[in-house]
Amino acid sequence: MAITENSQNEVNDRVEVSKKLYFGGRIITMDDRTPFADALITEQDKIVWVGSAHELSAVPSDSYEMIDLDGATMLPGLIDSHAHLVYWSQSLYQVDLDGANSYEDALKRIKLHLTKFPPRGNEWFLGKGWRRDQWRNPRWPDRKELDRLIPDRPAAIFSKDAHALWVNSRALAAAGITRETDDPAGGEIMRDQHHEPTGVLTDEAYKRVWEIHRAPSRASLKRMVREGIERLHRLGCVGVSNFDFEIDRFAVLQELELEGNLPLRVRSYLPVKYLDQITSIFLRTGFGSDNLRVAGVKIFADGALGSQTALMLKPFKGSRNNVGLEVTPPAELVAQIGKATRAGLACAIHAIGDRANRQVLDAIEQVGRHVSKRFPHRIEHCQILNAQDLHRFARLGVTASMQPSHAPSDIDIMKKYLGPRLKDSYRFRSLAKSGVLLALGSDAPIEELHPLHGVYAATTGRRLEGGRSYNSNETLTVAQALHGFTLGGALAVGDGKMRGSLTPGKKADIVIVDTDPLRAKPEQLLATKVLATIIDGEFCFAAEGMLR
Repeated sequence: MAITENSQNEVNDRVEVSKKLYFGGRIITMDDRTPFADALITEQDKIVWVGSAHELSAVPSDSYEMIDLDGATMLPGLIDSHAHLVYWSQSLYQVDLDGANSYEDALKRIKLHLTKFPPRGNEWFLGKGWRRDQWRNPRWPDRKELDRLIPDRPAAIFSKDAHALWVNSRALAAAGITRETDDPAGGEIMRDQHHEPTGVLTDEAYKRVWEIHRAPSRASLKRMVREGIERLHRLGCVGVSNFDFEIDRFAVLQELELEGNLPLRVRSYLPVKYLDQITSIFLRTGFGSDNLRVAGVKIFADGALGSQTALMLKPFKGSRNNVGLEVTPPAELVAQIGKATRAGLACAIHAIGDRANRQVLDAIEQVGRHVSKRFPHRIEHCQILNAQDLHRFARLGVTASMQPSHAPSDIDIMKKYLGPRLKDSYRFRSLAKSGVLLALGSDAPIEELHPLHGVYAATTGRRLEGGRSYNSNETLTVAQALHGFTLGGALAVGDGKMRGSLTPGKKADIVIVDTDPLRAKPEQLLATKVLATIIDGEFCFAAEGMLR
């Protein structure tokens, strides 16, 4: 890819060029009126023209910075519709146990991480990714092994699905959890034969620890997020729907935005436990700046599949009575969704199991379909759906916010815990056929934050390393998957008129890649390189060797 202009010195000396003309490649617009083009013009932060190369003869070349795509492909900037931005940025510095093949391997990884990142003062040891179903001779982890490795400070390591927390004795003591502590509603303190806490806390139970854990300093968090955003730009990502667990992480993002250090479209869903405070100051969905806005509130209906806390209509395979965990009962769902809707706040409700999804749909149907046509309610994950509920999403105007990379990652546990109900899981194609809006993401750091890898997972149903598809009857076309990672993500947060497609009048949020995903074989998607990422018409990333 090269830039050509009458005077190369003029290009080199120019600090900012407000008019740019891109040509010489294939442009996939995600706009049904003009699906493809081979030239595009931006002025300032907007797209002003999209068309064909033969029309360029009338365009005065000396009026624009001419950017030759040199055969590359241009797409709307990619959007991850479910990520935990600050938590993911932190996780880049934490131990990652995903992929450990045994409990012993997990412990070795912790030990190795300690040698690479020695503790600073009394800071907590944090991590993620353990998954006992991946281990030879699966078992629950125990605080005693963590105590031996980390005896002098609290340690807390999330399971891969983030619905269980493995802690050491120091963390239990800091949270005041003893053998006399009762299990909270919606969570469990796992115990040994002597009724002593083992160090594994699920769902609501771990919040007692997490709420008092010592996070990195505000300055450290801001540095981590800035570095995380740079990584997102290298992946072609221009925006995220953000689901950080703590509201103080939203303050971190606010500071970055006020400082001019948030070059990303962040739409944040705030924890529902702060609903009273949010409504008391009349904060509404859509409030904020172009880069940081309040998207609504996040509600939990159930747990997760891996920990068998997803709320199911029938017991998990191999169990007589375990139907999962009802984190928020139906009456409370109606109350929370109703209060938020009346206050102008869109709801994003976590629902994994088929009963949880049904109860959320029931609650939305009882309360009202959405805050407005611009700001629909959405269900996060939608992993297991009964056939009777498939068409209710479109009828109620509810967005299905799904994470394609979860599906191949969950192949083994779906077979283990669902049996013949595996056909009811990750019903991407069925939902798309029913007319529901799909917004696709990663759930990072639970899965890798890499939109193009998400497109591969959505279209093949396979893990990155290959293997069998989770369900070839429910995969998407590449065009459908790209829509879910572009315009679908924008529409889900009310940004459809501003971004998500390469349409005149919209923001110039663009990604340029070296491979046309619509013409590539699935495996080529994994090797596709991002050449440039553009936000507001300006390059925020360009691959080495590119002129800009």
